[in-house]
Amino acid sequence: MNAAASLLLLSLFSFAYAFSRFLGFFSYGSFVLLSVSLASLAAVCVLFALARRPRLDGHAAPGALLLAMGLLFLVFSVDFILSQRRGMGSGAFVFLLFTAGLAFLSSLGLVLRVPRFPRAAFYLAVASAGAMLAGTIFLVAEPRIDVLTVLGEGSQTLLAGENVYRHTFPNIYSKSDVLAFYGDLKYLGGLPRFPYPPLVLYLSVPGHLLGDVRVSHLLCLLAVPFLLRGALPSLLPGARRETVEQLSLLPLLYPPVGYLVQNGWTESFMVFAAALFLFFYARGRSLLACLAIGFFVSLKQYTVCLVLPFLFLLRLKDWRTWAALAAVPVATVLPFLLAGPGAMVEDLTGLTDIPLRTDSLSLASYLVLAHGVPLDDNLPFLAVGMLSVGVLLTGIVRKVHAAPPGERLRFLFLSLAILHFAFFFTARHAFSNHYFPLVAFLSILAALSVEGEPSPR
Repeated sequence: MNAAASLLLLSLFSFAYAFSRFLGFFSYGSFVLLSVSLASLAAVCVLFALARRPRLDGHAAPGALLLAMGLLFLVFSVDFILSQRRGMGSGAFVFLLFTAGLAFLSSLGLVLRVPRFPRAAFYLAVASAGAMLAGTIFLVAEPRIDVLTVLGEGSQTLLAGENVYRHTFPNIYSKSDVLAFYGDLKYLGGLPRFPYPPLVLYLSVPGHLLGDVRVSHLLCLLAVPFLLRGALPSLLPGARRETVEQLSLLPLLYPPVGYLVQNGWTESFMVFAAALFLFFYARGRSLLACLAIGFFVSLKQYTVCLVLPFLFLLRLKDWRTWAALAAVPVATVLPFLLAGPGAMVEDLTGLTDIPLRTDSLSLASYLVLAHGVPLDDNLPFLAVGMLSVGVLLTGIVRKVHAAPPGERLRFLFLSLAILHFAFFFTARHAFSNHYFPLVAFLSILAALSVEGEPSPR
């Protein structure tokens, strides 16, 4: 596996999303772009699965990957800032542009290894990207989106000692939007359910106390580069410090990250949990790594499916590791189950019948709009996607049983990427936030596939 293939892997998908914004996803051209990028992604994943020793050039690949992601980050950030220009003060506008540009220049300085600059480049890149994202929270008008309403009021409800799963949240949408988003006018009077697992609520509370639930998302995002920076030296013996720092910045520079933070989407918690697992695993803290897996599994309804690669590939046998794995799910869910299991189960499964979103970045929405295929139920697509994934994962698992621990870790993130991709490409609701964990998993996969490099003299 060479650097060009990995560059294609991480950049083409982002370019496809960019074209989908400007051309309209439902045009044939944008769908072809998306399909080509996903086909390239699938091809690279298959190559990783089948090759005996797929590796990236330890000298060129990390810098090329960071440069590609940095350029895309800059383009998307400028587009995001310009889209929010109305109602924004000139000082805020200049601040957001400056910090976005500084984040890119810092990553560029790390790639070019400018004398005396690389030692500060990593910290400057994280700080400037963090400042830009903080500006999207406090300097840009808050978007009208149900996620922020539910998380903000849910945090307040929890702090008041009430059961969030028995709370009705205010409706912020018009009649037409309620029909499009929820499929039933009964929600005009309010949303009578909290659609997130308890851990998402617990993580949102610190941000709420600091003034905005999105602060929690920002802090988790900013922790990811430092966790990867702490994990990769043990997993990449002989790698230069600059190489480790270049690879560690990749998830933070996810191109539409501004939209991710502004809307309060919770996928940042997933990427944080994955990086936390890698950090503990690299340091040989198996019980803490299992706690991080439980943390990861507790964040979304569908992440229960993603626990399978961990179970198959990490070969958990000790009862203490199983207890650590179950600790977070049990501790977060049990209080609400004791307060009334029916309310929580109904809330977490109650929005499964919402209609297909025709603006979804998925195969289903394209077939509906381009060819008029009636898709009242997402089950057929999900079944086909999961069957394909099952066949591929079976081959991977059989191959990985004979692999050394380092190779098993690489296959773990490959499996997570494949499962995540299949789930959302065949889903009725898939947007840029849903693909953030996919790009993060692939970034970590690329980092784990870098060849060792000789230490500088």
